[in-house]
Amino acid sequence: MQVNRFVSKSTSFFPLALVIYLATGLFLLQYYQYQLNGDGISYISIARKYLNGHFSDAINGYWGPLLSWLLIPFLSLKLPPVFAVKLMLLLVGLPTLIGIRSLSQRFDMSNAMRTILLFSLIPILLRFALLGITPDSIMLCVLVYYLAIIFDTNYNESKNKGAVCGTLGALAYLTKGYGFPFFLCHFLVFNVLHYVRSETTKVRKTVLMNFLFGLGVFLTISGSWIFLMSNKYGNITISKAGSYNFALMGPKTGGLHGHPMFHRLLEPPNNTAISAWEDPSYIKLEAWNPVQSVDAFRYFTKLVKSNLGTASARQNPHGGRGLLWVLNSFSVLSIPILLTSLVICLPFKRMKLPTEIWYSLVTLTIYISGYIFVFVVERYIWIACILVILMGFCLFNYIIVKTSFSNTTKRLIFITFLTFFVASVWITPIKTLANGAYVGKNDDELSRKLQKYNIRDNIAANWRYRKTLILSFHNNYTYYGVTGPITDEKLETELRQYEIDYYFLWQPPDKLRIDKYDEYMHGVSFLSKYKEIVRLDNLTVYSLKELQYSINYM
Repeated sequence: MQVNRFVSKSTSFFPLALVIYLATGLFLLQYYQYQLNGDGISYISIARKYLNGHFSDAINGYWGPLLSWLLIPFLSLKLPPVFAVKLMLLLVGLPTLIGIRSLSQRFDMSNAMRTILLFSLIPILLRFALLGITPDSIMLCVLVYYLAIIFDTNYNESKNKGAVCGTLGALAYLTKGYGFPFFLCHFLVFNVLHYVRSETTKVRKTVLMNFLFGLGVFLTISGSWIFLMSNKYGNITISKAGSYNFALMGPKTGGLHGHPMFHRLLEPPNNTAISAWEDPSYIKLEAWNPVQSVDAFRYFTKLVKSNLGTASARQNPHGGRGLLWVLNSFSVLSIPILLTSLVICLPFKRMKLPTEIWYSLVTLTIYISGYIFVFVVERYIWIACILVILMGFCLFNYIIVKTSFSNTTKRLIFITFLTFFVASVWITPIKTLANGAYVGKNDDELSRKLQKYNIRDNIAANWRYRKTLILSFHNNYTYYGVTGPITDEKLETELRQYEIDYYFLWQPPDKLRIDKYDEYMHGVSFLSKYKEIVRLDNLTVYSLKELQYSINYM
């Protein structure tokens, strides 16, 4: 395909894009060095276990090991842990941007459009790195390299590409358990596609060898980790995340709002764990089967429908987000791009896009399908968002070249479309980066204030699970979770049973509905006989080891 001259002339500014990304990220890092989430606490805690030689406790069936492994060198430099993990994820963005550039070579677009594409990704990747501690940034990095190889039309001409794909697939699995089923399904489908497209027996043999070598490498690397997990848990374990999350979405659990530690006390899985959330593999949830009954199947269909729909997390009764909502929040052009690509790629259409558009649609279908049956979170499908951008640029390049407008008209259309498209994908990252500045700073300051009261050992709280978990991380508490609605007598007995040393009593904020007040304060009146260690804003800390005789006020 020949590209018009006005979009074909371009100087390679890619090194400048890398410099701008890194320089901007390092500058912004100061504003996000406090932001911490429950998942991040678990990854940091696991990395510390490796550093301290607690290898048995570090093996985890729920959290993939790769993020913690990558974090070890940064923690060994004695950097503050939250800063260390944010810096590590920021640096992961550099190979990610390089990988996306490589993947973009599989899409038919001019050099000018490719340059604009890469620069437009900078705020998106900054958001991925700085907001939230999650392995999904690493997953994105691994997958763009894998797709760059498997999308290559010359894949069936080299015997080494299958082994590289197998290695990348294993890295995806070590990042998140979902990488295991995704790679097996996707790698099989795409090798079949390459096999069918091959014109000679020799080339078909190369594709078959690629598949076998890739599968062998993948199973060898993945199998090592599977062996370690299976040995720890006493049964064959690929990942505990899928079964836990599916059970969490069951009709009797209540979706993402039904995490047990939000409603009852749970013992941490090992002596060095901060909370039970460090390894949810040990948390027992009621399993369910969508075909076990008519009601269960109806519930499952409603779950899938809500996961596919336009509901936000607040509107979705299960707590996840609808796929259409996620795609639309990424860019208002996402759904039109996908629909246009699908229509043009239909078999009965004479105008067919290059194979990369078809490959992208197949990849999106396979990747998203697994999450549709459980729940959708935006960060889970970042690779889908990147593919949508690539498809959008490729589509526009295809359309503008095929039209018979004058060069002046094409130039106007080109500038207008790209400006609108880039602006649409920038809205969410810029908005969330602005809103996320200094998030977590108040928690960091509160933890410092609490340090001088010598609070230690086992703690529990009446609510605000996540905030108390963050305080526990900063101050090395062992956190048993939130007590649910319970009588005074039973609550006191339960606290003694778990040997809770300190109880964090959070007063509900003024904006909380009156009917919710009793739910959070139920059963805590017995605390008046114990010593109040400190009162800070809406938090009162009680020592369950001492009777009340003095109060410290701040």
